[in-house]
Amino acid sequence: MRKARTVYEAVCDRVEQGVAQLKHVYFLKISNSGNLELDSLRLLTMEQALADLAYFITSMNQKYKYNNPKWITFGGSYPGALSAMFRSRYPELTAGAVASSAPLNFKLDFYDYADVVQSVLSQTPVQNDANLRCDELVRSAISQMQTLSLTKEGRAQLNKQMQTIKDHFSLSPPFDDKTTKQDIANFFGNVFNIFQGMIQYTYDGRNEVSKQYSTARQACDIMNKPGDLIDNVWELAKFEADKVDGDPIDSFSNSYTADMDFYKQTDYDKMGEGAASYKESIFSQSGWYWLSCNEMGYLQTTDGDSIFGSTIPINLFYDMCTDMFGPAINASYVRDGNKAVVASWNGVDDFDATNLCLPNGKFDPWSALGYYNADKTRNIVPVVIEGAAHCSDMYPVYDGEPAALPEARQKIKDFLSGIICMSTHDDADHPRGSSSSLSLGFLLIISLFALL
Repeated sequence: MRKARTVYEAVCDRVEQGVAQLKHVYFLKISNSGNLELDSLRLLTMEQALADLAYFITSMNQKYKYNNPKWITFGGSYPGALSAMFRSRYPELTAGAVASSAPLNFKLDFYDYADVVQSVLSQTPVQNDANLRCDELVRSAISQMQTLSLTKEGRAQLNKQMQTIKDHFSLSPPFDDKTTKQDIANFFGNVFNIFQGMIQYTYDGRNEVSKQYSTARQACDIMNKPGDLIDNVWELAKFEADKVDGDPIDSFSNSYTADMDFYKQTDYDKMGEGAASYKESIFSQSGWYWLSCNEMGYLQTTDGDSIFGSTIPINLFYDMCTDMFGPAINASYVRDGNKAVVASWNGVDDFDATNLCLPNGKFDPWSALGYYNADKTRNIVPVVIEGAAHCSDMYPVYDGEPAALPEARQKIKDFLSGIICMSTHDDADHPRGSSSSLSLGFLLIISLFALL
């Protein structure tokens, strides 16, 4: 436990405050089992995570003999969803929650992600002789690539064209006679990842990368370069790997089987020598895929009518779930698990909670799954942030940040003040789940090893 010091901490001088930060154990090395085999993964569920949070708060209250403390949970992205869900499952344990960029609509076919990316690109101005918007440039490039992918001759052209890019950039492996439909869908999934990496944190104060490099502005400037549009896609791929990921590449992953083999590494201790961060990355990504296959959904297809065409079908994700986790985790399993979670939470339109603040950036693709039903009686406060992206309100202030952020942060602070600083007689009329003591406030930050 530490003293409060971040942008939303210390919102009330009359209340002593502290901060605890929890990490989802399955997104780190699993100390008990040391692996991500199916028997172990079955314990990785949202309900178990919520129960663990409840156990932590209850244990802290008992250990330190806290008398009616005001616990406030914070989370961004998937932890944001947990923060909001905790207010519904265990309202008696916290006074309120801030759930930033929380995807509370557990949608199986999440084609809306691509729709928001398109919207962001369409709002990023470029100038060219053809009078094409940035999103139209991307649509044309993807359409050309999709057409080429349909024939042996076209795939050979994609191989050759990529090799002409500077620094001997190439597909690994190249398309050949053994190329499958899964390989082609996986190829477009990896292409889509380039744009995801550029847009999801665009203009966030997360770090210098999100401020300067992983931005819609940079993506559109590269796509708008004179010359061949497919060449521009590969130029953007190299830029994203170098400037955004910090991992320059000379090839582009192009094997469905190889990608699945990466995620199927299940025993931490048998991965051999190597950086701990690399091993933990495998575990965090595999754990995330398990949550998606087992219950959450969030399968980022292009099944809608977006600029990315019909390149990434939902069947690709069903195949991935089976190939990563075994034949029992098939399409029916994935669909049934997702339906059960949606039914359990009554759907996003009937979400049951009180004292909840829900910030969402309009440029965040995950905002399509957010909750926006304001309710004064239950103290539900959605905060929509124009021009901002994923978890944008959680990062430090910086010069040149999206203009709507200061007002959004103030709304969140006002929400917190109303809960933490309210007087005892105000508590009597406050929605259920609020505690009454003014003597102690704790901010519980829920986090993952890796964000969405």
